[in-house]
Amino acid sequence: MEWENKVFVVDDILTKKQQEDLKRILLSSQFPWHFIPDVTGGGSRDGRPAFQNKLIYDGKVNVGGKALSLLQQLIDNSLSKLYEELNVKANYELFRVVAILQMPLANLGGSRRDAHHIDFKKKHLNILYYVFDADGDTVIFENMYHPNDIKAPEPNELKVKKKVTPKQGRVVIFDGYHWHTGTQPQKGIRCVININVYQK
Repeated sequence: MEWENKVFVVDDILTKKQQEDLKRILLSSQFPWHFIPDVTGGGSRDGRPAFQNKLIYDGKVNVGGKALSLLQQLIDNSLSKLYEELNVKANYELFRVVAILQMPLANLGGSRRDAHHIDFKKKHLNILYYVFDADGDTVIFENMYHPNDIKAPEPNELKVKKKVTPKQGRVVIFDGYHWHTGTQPQKGIRCVININVYQK
């Protein structure tokens, strides 16, 4: 797979109007956010609560209308940019799309970085979209997951490959086997859309 071990950062993946429309939908009082006790699914030692919405999950579409249209445009544009970078056409299958909303935490223990993780053990591609400007960089490590690994690398074993600052309209596209994490925001809320696709 030509995208293995690569990271691509693309700004303005959607038009300014599309960016604003998507932001307005996600931040409206009608949008259904659901509480989760830890943003990494339980990997953080001190628990880092957040909110999520499983927009598309295990093949089930839980969103419609304008939001679904914007998500489809976001995915199509991201895969088109990947094609431009690699000049290789591939057939992708969408697995899940999850929106995540984080608030600044007053009682944050230890590092601002959340627990490093991979999203799935099956080979996949991650597309992270930033809904608006925020602090709380995404950190992608050189360290790669391997199916024969017994456990995750220790924090002191991690080597940073790329840090990406949340900027409205920006996507970072990377090999999902890179261990990676988010950083807790301090100055305001942080909102990302996490998209996972497989290459058939």
